[in-house]
Amino acid sequence: MSKRRVKMYQVVLLLFLSRAFTIISYNSKQGSSFGATTALIGVLLGFALMLLIFLPGYYFIRRNSIQGEMSDLSMCAAKAVGKGAAVVDVFYFLFFAAVAGYTVANFELFITTAIYPQASHFLVVFLLILAACYGVFMGIESLSRTAIIVFAVFLISMGFIIFSLLPQMDWVNLKMPFWSGLQEGTTALFGGMMDSVGQSMELAALFFLMPHIIGKIGKGMVAWDAMFTAQLILVSVFIVGILGQLGITQPFPFYTLASVAEISIFQRLDALHVSIWVLMGYIKTALFIFVSAKSLSHMLPERGRKFTPFIATGASLVVSLLFSDNIQNLNLASTVIGTGIPVAVAVLVIPGGLFLIDLIRNRKAKKGEARR
Repeated sequence: MSKRRVKMYQVVLLLFLSRAFTIISYNSKQGSSFGATTALIGVLLGFALMLLIFLPGYYFIRRNSIQGEMSDLSMCAAKAVGKGAAVVDVFYFLFFAAVAGYTVANFELFITTAIYPQASHFLVVFLLILAACYGVFMGIESLSRTAIIVFAVFLISMGFIIFSLLPQMDWVNLKMPFWSGLQEGTTALFGGMMDSVGQSMELAALFFLMPHIIGKIGKGMVAWDAMFTAQLILVSVFIVGILGQLGITQPFPFYTLASVAEISIFQRLDALHVSIWVLMGYIKTALFIFVSAKSLSHMLPERGRKFTPFIATGASLVVSLLFSDNIQNLNLASTVIGTGIPVAVAVLVIPGGLFLIDLIRNRKAKKGEARR
């Protein structure tokens, strides 16, 4: 896969749309739930936690990169553990393919539940996977340019929804912190943190996008973290403030908001929301197939690397079919993701472990040189 480069702000928008897809496609039937004020405080704490868990991997990559040109996590792992880096490559190849497949399955659930109940489950899955595969072949530059357009339309649609629904906001629905008791408040606080951190697979993707980025990655990561945190809070406030307890029972509460919202230009905004939702699903799926293929490319000889997008797409298709039209499997996957364990392993445990190994190896090397 060729190393085309894009500006940091384009990557920020790409990652934001990928994360925003998860936020607006939130399904209350899959384990977690939007809370009131207490959960929103948890989201703010999640903002800080995101920065902390990102640091070990970021400094590990910086430490093993040439000045002015960042490497990715796999390249740096090869320097730290040699052939053992193949285990890292396999993990991230499967991890990213699983995220892409999970995204497609959630997309299919939304389409066949809320929009077109008679639609073929396989056809919905296949068409999105096919479009995402094409996006991967077009490259990170094309995907980033698409993200700029989709982001602009997304902002406009969000503005319409806020303008339309603000008069209907019931601020009483936003309870004070720990209003229902310390135990329930603590649970909501932790749930807010997990809504912020546990779903943020994009942090791991960023470790593999670094060689493609022109600009300051640290500042870009903070900007992305702040943007999606603000959006998560905004969406949470409107779901709870407008729908109240109804928001807890609705399968796709943000779609319900878009259906309720009416303005003179569009009458109803759900059709506009669905169009944007489809584009965001495409962007997120293509992004994770791209980084999955990139992880795989490190294990293959030069001649075999041109096939990695096909292999990553095939792996994502298999995962999506395991979850598609099988709500039990999808709910189980959502519960596992909600624990935060997958993100912790992919963003903190593996990069942090490699960082420690690299530090120990360099320290031993310096001691050996000193003895000579």
